[in-house]
Amino acid sequence: MNQRKIAKVTSDYFGVQLSDLQSPSRQRRVAWPRHICMYLADSLKVRKSDIGRFWKRDRTAVYNAVMRVEAAMETDKKLLTEIQDISKRLIRK
Repeated sequence: MNQRKIAKVTSDYFGVQLSDLQSPSRQRRVAWPRHICMYLADSLKVRKSDIGRFWKRDRTAVYNAVMRVEAAMETDKKLLTEIQDISKRLIRK
């Protein structure tokens, strides 16, 4: 599965333009879906350096995004449900 597909499905899910998702914006409405994309790519065993290259970030930024999503999933069951829903949509497409 490629990162472009992950980005497209996630942008559709959150109602964010794909161009906004790929922008350097730090607004929460854009950054959080981007973090989720990075988490999903990491969970599919894509190298952090490759994820960073796609999002124009360094691997440390990818690592921090993945850690934030994992930490949030421990306390927010709604987030866990959202990520599972996005994963199901990725499989269907």
